[in-house]
Amino acid sequence: MLRKIRMVLVILIMTPLLTIGVSKLVLKYNSLHLSGETVSELDDFTKVLAEEMTARTPAFTINYTGDGDAFMADLDNIIKAAYESDDYLHYSWTNISHSALQSYYSVTVDFEVTYLTTREQEDFVDKKAKELASAIIFADMTGEEKVKTLNDYVSQHLVYDYTQQNNNAYSALAYGTANCQGYALLMHKLFAAAGINSKIISGEIPEGPHAWNMVNLGGSWYHVDGTNNDASLDGYKYFLKSDGEMRSNGYTWVSSDFPSAN
Repeated sequence: MLRKIRMVLVILIMTPLLTIGVSKLVLKYNSLHLSGETVSELDDFTKVLAEEMTARTPAFTINYTGDGDAFMADLDNIIKAAYESDDYLHYSWTNISHSALQSYYSVTVDFEVTYLTTREQEDFVDKKAKELASAIIFADMTGEEKVKTLNDYVSQHLVYDYTQQNNNAYSALAYGTANCQGYALLMHKLFAAAGINSKIISGEIPEGPHAWNMVNLGGSWYHVDGTNNDASLDGYKYFLKSDGEMRSNGYTWVSSDFPSAN
């Protein structure tokens, strides 16, 4: 998936002068430019950014009142930390544009983000995932049985979208079609609704870029590829597999970015 992060930087240094008149002007300047939420810690900035993106807010402002120079130098990494804080969020946007205005008192960052889905569509996904888990997942099931049931549901209800237009969990649930990214996003939501810890992996297969999942059962990680399980004869060719088994079938990924499945 092609994604972009764009930045426009504006630095405006305002040195406070010890006169009442200028102080009033400075305060007026701050009142004009400190719209949006204001934080003083980097962790809080990252948290607010992740919350706005999770809410699918298309345009928003965050102000940072800590060390402005250090913040500006690390802004790209701060943004990355925000969207990487949640696997589902990580794969849910296509473009992040931001402009930063640095003054003597703060750094004001205006964001515009393009997402795969709207907030209303995500509400639908959350509601539907919980309903499905409640209907087909039972308390006496083992973790493996839960994963198998959800793998089967996806295989039975989804059709692969060769146009690559349906790339999200909403399309998978509302229209019954998705590409590999949509499969992986939906399975991540279904696993979460069933109480299964999972991750989304982006890597390569011989046919090109690909996305699939990993699940944690009993403290160990396993690969589950819902897309290619759907395409396999028995539905389980890539079900609870190790790293070695996946690599032997042509899968590649950056190992350091994901847990080991041995």
